[in-house]
Amino acid sequence: MNNGRFSCLIYCFLASALYIPVALSQDAAALEATTYIAWKFTLEVPNSIHGEKEMPADFEVYRFRQSQDPKSDAILVAYAGNHPNTMWEREIPTGVVIQALTLGTLTAKSIEWTDGKGRFYRKTLVALPKNFGVPQYVLFSYRKMDSQEKQIADKIIESIKAIEVSQ
Repeated sequence: MNNGRFSCLIYCFLASALYIPVALSQDAAALEATTYIAWKFTLEVPNSIHGEKEMPADFEVYRFRQSQDPKSDAILVAYAGNHPNTMWEREIPTGVVIQALTLGTLTAKSIEWTDGKGRFYRKTLVALPKNFGVPQYVLFSYRKMDSQEKQIADKIIESIKAIEVSQ
């Protein structure tokens, strides 16, 4: 087996099976988190959150839910692929300002708003390094979140790191 195929095989194994415990702190108490390895990026996900991966075509969708309630709505959805623009600006109220962000070494644009009931909404489009080829983007979104779920989802989004996989 050549080195390129072996590296790809190792990546696929890691992406589907490996979790590395990492400690995060929130206020005075420490929360346990796990490094979630996705398609050429990682996220720090609290152990109270469960991630599920779907691979419908040439992209992947990750849904993060409260672990104690696996049938609950996802608190955060992440789309990894090359064509997120079809979803980027749907259902956004007029007057919402697009913010330019830097998340670690990655650039992003983000929009946030609240509805009349005080629920939080966010869409964040992160550009992965161009040399990655596929995927070029990760689009995060959440909707109708309370402030506690918003804090969890925001922390996951802000933890994104690109990982290069040799081919």
